[in-house]
Amino acid sequence: MRFWEAVAACLGGFATFTGRSGRREFWWFAGFVFFASALLAALAAEVPAFAPIAHIAIVTLAVPLAAVTVRRLHDIGRPGGLALLVLVPVAGVLVLGQMLARRGEPGDNRFGDDPRYTVFEVAG
Repeated sequence: MRFWEAVAACLGGFATFTGRSGRREFWWFAGFVFFASALLAALAAEVPAFAPIAHIAIVTLAVPLAAVTVRRLHDIGRPGGLALLVLVPVAGVLVLGQMLARRGEPGDNRFGDDPRYTVFEVAG
């Protein structure tokens, strides 16, 4: 999956917390959210009138990021509730990051089809 395909898939599945997502989809989208948030924050710092729009955009990006995080956990066979580990300072973030970096379970699992062998259509 390429960068813009991952971004389109995650934004297209804005609040889809079921199924599975591969490592590329997750990490490409996480990178997109990180840099988009940094850009919006910098813009808000320079143009204070833009701050409310930037805050809304950043919070809005949190929903598809949470959804793809849950789907990524599903890919390694773990329940999506483990995404709440991000709320545990330092250790939770490190443990969650390590889980998200793992290779997914080969073949289908209880959460759905293997994303490495599933073709997604992106509207466009």
